[in-house]
Amino acid sequence: MSPSTKPITKALYLVAGALVVWAGVIGVKRVLTGDPLAQYKTDEVIRQDAGIEADNVTVRNYEKGKLVNQVVLDKMQISRDRMVTTGINARQGKVFRDGQPAFDYTAGELSWNDATKFLTVTKGIQVTTKNMNLKLPEATYDHLKGLLKSAKPVEGKFYGGDLKVAKFTYNVTKKKYWVTSVQWTGMLTAEMQEQAPLPAAKPWKFRAENMEGESENRMVYTKGEATNGEVFISADRLERVIEPTTKVETLFATGNVKYYSPEANLLCDKATIFRTERRAIAEGRVTMLIKPEQDTGLKVEPIQPMRPIVPEEIAKNRPGAPPTTNPKNDELRSTDNKRKYPVRVLAQRIEYWYAKGAKRATITGNPQARQELPDGAWRMVWAPRGEWDGESNWLRLIGAAKKQEVRMAQSNGDTLWADQLGISTERDVERFTAANVRGEGFMDEEEDLPGTGGTKPKPPASDKPLSGPITFFWRAHEQSSIANHQRYALAQADA
Repeated sequence: MSPSTKPITKALYLVAGALVVWAGVIGVKRVLTGDPLAQYKTDEVIRQDAGIEADNVTVRNYEKGKLVNQVVLDKMQISRDRMVTTGINARQGKVFRDGQPAFDYTAGELSWNDATKFLTVTKGIQVTTKNMNLKLPEATYDHLKGLLKSAKPVEGKFYGGDLKVAKFTYNVTKKKYWVTSVQWTGMLTAEMQEQAPLPAAKPWKFRAENMEGESENRMVYTKGEATNGEVFISADRLERVIEPTTKVETLFATGNVKYYSPEANLLCDKATIFRTERRAIAEGRVTMLIKPEQDTGLKVEPIQPMRPIVPEEIAKNRPGAPPTTNPKNDELRSTDNKRKYPVRVLAQRIEYWYAKGAKRATITGNPQARQELPDGAWRMVWAPRGEWDGESNWLRLIGAAKKQEVRMAQSNGDTLWADQLGISTERDVERFTAANVRGEGFMDEEEDLPGTGGTKPKPPASDKPLSGPITFFWRAHEQSSIANHQRYALAQADA
């Protein structure tokens, strides 16, 4: 080689050496920073620099020497600082608290931060405990706080029913949970304790804006509603409580409570339903609509609260003397149509026992009832207290002795006062009893008074109703009651 070519040759060697060094640097960098799990990646959670890699491996994480997480991974990598473990296709997962299993899980893709004890799942997790089996599209578990969370829709089995929610938070230590936009469908404890076969009982469906609770013993629904297809209840707050030892189940409804059933709809401030013993209490401005027989069946519709009316308001607007043979009088004075038209009831408190064979109710707080008839006609009744026996279809209106606090009034001017009044609520049964009665009203010209020889009394000199003891027309008479009552008229003669 001539001296003239040596500098060129040396330059070429230097360039070639530099290229080799550069290629080596790039190769090492690719080896050190390459991602062996790239083909499995679907989310940012597993994009960590790998310090350790393994296939089909069991990973265990500890806190102060105690096992807190254990899982089998198809693909695993651990970051260089040994803090973050990421994995694909997690199975046989178990989270522990205080040495006890908190929940089992499987997941598509996850990471565990050993410094913060934080489990992050970005691709599907199924969580299983004794009382739940839920599918979450993604979730986080904060072991230090004991909180399992999902900000996306969750569904699955939850305390004996099917659950669907928009967001989910569960405290695995205290067994408390908070969910939003909840739907829960399942059998309630009271139905499951029935002696009859379970297929006879119908599942309940709860819906609410929010729900929170503690295990299965307490669930609180905000802006909630519940139905089993036979009844429907809604309220600003529904609280379902189960006594842990006896399993006695109670439902508390407060705020704008609405209750719908085939026979009646109810509106009140507060309702307590003792589901195990089949008893319910409605309190605070209770309005109940008793449906006519031809219109029974469950129907959720607006309930208009009933305005309390005192007898004096009715009296001042009472019409004058009706015309002779007024058809409205026949309709008003007939007891055949008592189930033909709706009845509105207003009270402060209604307690109702609805167990089969023991149906009854107690109505207190100066109850009143109003029945609307065609052409503006109406009937009303007031009493300090009411008692209804659903087995015998008998309603008792009760007031203080010698005070005639029970009152009945009709739009035609007929009015009755009594200490007590008993009325059959059964269809086609015309029977009632009364104690210490007086009344006033108009009498049609066709009506004859007993004891008058069939003669008609002289019409009143003015439009004012006659007053005096009540006179009944009847077919049979009992010592303490009037049976098969058809209608009554009033006269100045004794009954």
